[in-house]
Amino acid sequence: AAELQQQMTEGIVSNESDLQLDKTKTIAHLQNDIDEARLDETQLSSLDRESSRIWYVNLMIRANDLLSNIPKMLYNSTLGLFAGFSPLSWSPLVLNIADILKLLLQVHAYEIFNDGVFNGDPHPGNVMLMSDGRLGLIDYGQVKRLNLKTRLTYARLIIALSAQDKQEVIRIWQQEMQQKSQNMDEDVQYKLACFWHDRNTRDIIGKYNMHTFLEAMEQKDPIVDVNEDFVMAARVSVLMRGFGNMLGLSLRVAPIWREQAEKLLSEHDPDYIKKQLRNSS
Repeated sequence: AAELQQQMTEGIVSNESDLQLDKTKTIAHLQNDIDEARLDETQLSSLDRESSRIWYVNLMIRANDLLSNIPKMLYNSTLGLFAGFSPLSWSPLVLNIADILKLLLQVHAYEIFNDGVFNGDPHPGNVMLMSDGRLGLIDYGQVKRLNLKTRLTYARLIIALSAQDKQEVIRIWQQEMQQKSQNMDEDVQYKLACFWHDRNTRDIIGKYNMHTFLEAMEQKDPIVDVNEDFVMAARVSVLMRGFGNMLGLSLRVAPIWREQAEKLLSEHDPDYIKKQLRNSS
């Protein structure tokens, strides 16, 4: 089990050239980004807020372009009709990385919960920005299939993580996911569930980086058995957060995946949704 976790960790940071956002973003930079992303809950990025900020920046760019082009527009509507038009100048807009990242998260949530078939290797090298603004997802060489029972269990975990319901996370981790460790330390199990499937905030990872955190957890409560059905979904969660870190955004995955998780449970286990609503009220 420990070897499986180590292989999973190494897989996240394998193929250094594929993980480069540009020629200067090496694994060392990525590790530093992960270290710096150990933030308090209040410091996490809001993709919607970041998207609005970028939209406002682009609005200002276009407003400035419009002001700069007014003399040309006046010329083109008068003398330019006879002497020839003067071309207008438009500045390139800022790429809305928040919208792109949110779409990627939503696409993978749909694949996991709705389709039960998803790409377990969605690193930046496998995402293409098309000329028409669409995203191209390539290299589905590590596809994972999840049956309905497994998807329902994972949906319950995502909802519990989103709500930061520690006892429910631990219950699902132990009883439904059958994750076993030597001491069955609930604090360690909760932190591992959060780390692999939701966030790497300071309350979870503390003073450690990714590798030393996992080493510390292993020393405190060695893993006995890992349910391999959930390994690739965890890998997607970590890679999505790594993608965000490289773009300067720190985020949680569970709240964004919750919508698809709730849709699945509403269809196949509505009583669980009702129970969670009662517990949260």
